[in-house]
Amino acid sequence: MTKNKFNKLGLLFSLLIASCDPVHHLHLDNKTGNAITVIYRPQIEIAPVGSKIETIIINKIEFSKVILDSGQQMKIGTVSARYTPKVTDVSLDYLETINGKDTIKLVGKSTIFNFIQKIDKLDWRLTIK
Repeated sequence: MTKNKFNKLGLLFSLLIASCDPVHHLHLDNKTGNAITVIYRPQIEIAPVGSKIETIIINKIEFSKVILDSGQQMKIGTVSARYTPKVTDVSLDYLETINGKDTIKLVGKSTIFNFIQKIDKLDWRLTIK
């Protein structure tokens, strides 16, 4: 086998191994029956397609704000190469949901992670009801 063919075979093998790793997302799921306001930090593009992300300032700190309609989900983390998520898979340090007069504030990756529940094999969600 020539060196060039050996290198191509090695690259193909690496791609096959990497493609077997499960990659899935952690989601915030709105099951309230109406739209909720979601405020989060850091400011990253995680809102559902077509949603308008606003920048707001609270105590001189910039946050992102988005409206999440009933039944919509938004990605709040990514789990790579494992089936079970870890605290470090959460992308947010601050998550606040506002539903009418009810507000939930979760500060820190660990706190947000503690509210995430397994729904199915690769389906993990923080559900707002």
